[in-house]
Amino acid sequence: MCNRMHQISEKHNVSFPFKDDFFVDNHSLFKVFGSWKSFYQIADIPNSYLAVDDINTGNGPKIPL
Repeated sequence: MCNRMHQISEKHNVSFPFKDDFFVDNHSLFKVFGSWKSFYQIADIPNSYLAVDDINTGNGPKIPL
């Protein structure tokens, strides 16, 4: 994950408010989980996404890590 954070932070502001979470440009929240996690954890959070390991194709706010 460190390489991905470095790539994002080259052009965006990245902060880490909670374990396994990060904000990009104080606008979009990404929660990092395994593919077994569901959307309920971000259901009430606008501009939020699940960055998921072990998937090749995203589905809505569930995106490959």
